[in-house]
Amino acid sequence: MTPSPLALVLVTASCQALAGLDAPLEGPVSSGSTDAGTPAGQLDSSAAGGSAYARAVLADAPILYLRFSESAGVRAADSSGQKKDVVISGGPTRGRPSLIAGDPDPAVGMGATAQLLLDAVYDFPLAAAFTYELWVRPTAYGDLISNQVNRPELYGTGLCFYPQLPFVRFERWGGTILRFAHAEDAVPALGAVHHVVAVNTPTRPVLFVNGVRWEGKLSSSSAPLPSPSALAVASGVKGDIDELAIYDKALPDARILAHYALGRGQ
Repeated sequence: MTPSPLALVLVTASCQALAGLDAPLEGPVSSGSTDAGTPAGQLDSSAAGGSAYARAVLADAPILYLRFSESAGVRAADSSGQKKDVVISGGPTRGRPSLIAGDPDPAVGMGATAQLLLDAVYDFPLAAAFTYELWVRPTAYGDLISNQVNRPELYGTGLCFYPQLPFVRFERWGGTILRFAHAEDAVPALGAVHHVVAVNTPTRPVLFVNGVRWEGKLSSSSAPLPSPSALAVASGVKGDIDELAIYDKALPDARILAHYALGRGQ
């Protein structure tokens, strides 16, 4: 796929613009931790370390894996083997405490203007199977991952900490065709560490927040997206992010829960 130009219009309100289309959801539908996150500074460093977590992620063959282990600079190395390193714009804060239990490698702080722009290859057709996974310690709510489009219509992708309520929301849309999942009871506490995984399947989107699974809805299974566009990471949400992985498949529930347990040191 050809990457879209970076001089595109960023849909920073992607998770807010479709509030009128919301409908009751079916989740949560599986067991897991129902806490609002792990308070900063209280991760168990004696438990399973970051290397074990990284091995688990790599075993699932991500097509992009950014660990943010650099102590300085704006480069984020891709550990997936694809060698698709990313540049963080807007002045990131390097060397922030890791969000993974027992992992000595740092996270990265995303301030008022910091964000990552990812190649359009990490965007997918509306009903394609894919997974976005990351750890975040927010200081302000907003978009985690959002689509960039070169048109005013609502086409694209949004994964965010919905600021009005707040809750975590994952949505995909093409015109009036909407797929969405939100974790209504999973309020993402500011200053706490959260594991967020968005899974798109041919039938519906699924969202995991701190080990709890939420099934989404869709208004149609057709209406493909226009040309894939670049993705912006942390364009709205502020705070620390860590261990961003993208997969070109729907990661199984058991693997998501295994990642969460390792990241928590369980």
